[in-house]
Amino acid sequence: MADRWHLLKNLGETIERLLRRVSPFGKGLPTFTARGRTGRPGYAALPPRQIRYAAVHQLAKAGWKVSQIARELSCDQKPVRQELLAPA
Repeated sequence: MADRWHLLKNLGETIERLLRRVSPFGKGLPTFTARGRTGRPGYAALPPRQIRYAAVHQLAKAGWKVSQIARELSCDQKPVRQELLAPA
């Protein structure tokens, strides 16, 4: 059984791994832990929604289809489309 905190924690960790794998700047990203951020000073932790937004746009820019992005982020296609249509 999982509660909301663990689901969000796991989602954040998964998106971090994804960003590190697909982003040319991935190695320069700070590392986040359950207690807070570690890594380079001056970076604030991003909420999971902003991380997902960045991941969706990064993958879309790389030429991925909505269905591929949804599968990679383990979510439905509807939130992916909403993120792509959201103003910057």
